[in-house]
Amino acid sequence: MVGVSRVLVAMRDRGVWRQMVGVSRVVSGNERQRSIETDGWSQ
Repeated sequence: MVGVSRVLVAMRDRGVWRQMVGVSRVVSGNERQRSIETDGWSQ
C-alpha cells in the first residue's frame, strides 16, 4: 500500500491526477446527457 500511495502522490504532483479527475467528470457528464436524450426518446 505504501508503494501505491507513493505513486498517487507523484501523479498528483505532476498534475496527472487532476487530468484524470477532469476526464472522469467529462465522461460522467456525457453519460448523464445521453441518459437524458434516451429518456426524451422513450417519452
